[in-house]
Amino acid sequence: MITRGGNYGWPVVSTEHQVPEYRSPLLVHDVPPAGLTFVVGDRYPELSGNLIFAGLGEGSLTRVVLTEGSDPRVLRIQPLLGSEFGRIRTVIQGADGYLYFATSNRDGRGDPGPADDRAFRVSSFVY
Repeated sequence: MITRGGNYGWPVVSTEHQVPEYRSPLLVHDVPPAGLTFVVGDRYPELSGNLIFAGLGEGSLTRVVLTEGSDPRVLRIQPLLGSEFGRIRTVIQGADGYLYFATSNRDGRGDPGPADDRAFRVSSFVY
């Protein structure tokens, strides 16, 4: 759980190594997150209570399944989208309950197409 005022060590600590003066991360993953959202509501009942993060360099959306309660732990990490959309900058859950993500291919690092950059609304996921 992220604690207000907690010092998580960035940029001194960015791995799973424990350093006594900093709070340890809940998760260290190969794909660094560009943006993330915590899913609530019943639009995606299978995702409710999960974190979804955008992996900019990988062009992916990844699901992090957590235990419930005040001291959450990571149960599972699951890719939801691959790189077919290019670099995914961020993901949010809108007021309508849908997940939205935006690509960022024109920032000098991606491979932009004629219709980039774009925003997408996710109607469902196929597992």
